[in-house]
Amino acid sequence: DAFHNTADGAAIAASFLISPRLGVITAIAVVVHEVPEELADYVLLRNAGLTRARALLAMSGVQLTAAIGAAITLLSSAIWRHVSGVVLAVAAGTFLYIGLVDLLPSVWRSDPGRARARAEAVTGLLAGLALTVFESFW
Repeated sequence: DAFHNTADGAAIAASFLISPRLGVITAIAVVVHEVPEELADYVLLRNAGLTRARALLAMSGVQLTAAIGAAITLLSSAIWRHVSGVVLAVAAGTFLYIGLVDLLPSVWRSDPGRARARAEAVTGLLAGLALTVFESFW
């Protein structure tokens, strides 16, 4: 989770380096996908026997790694001006990989009578790709 949060911080910082608008969009996207993940992590820590305070302290420490990723990206951009493009390319590739190799096949293997779910998954993937391409030219 710490590595994941470091990458999220790097992606947010790289997005802000490109434009404030893209930075805000990226930050919102990260928050939207992090909230359910962190709630699940909290439940896991509590079920593992950690007290509320210790679970929240552990999660706070892990969340601070996002600042480390952002700081590394910002400092690197002072040395190498293309760092934001590389960071965003890696982030986009990671999300595409997760969507195409992990999520889409699980939807595809689900109940054979769920053709609508399959169509929605493929439509969502294509809409996301179209939005990404459109955003890069806008």
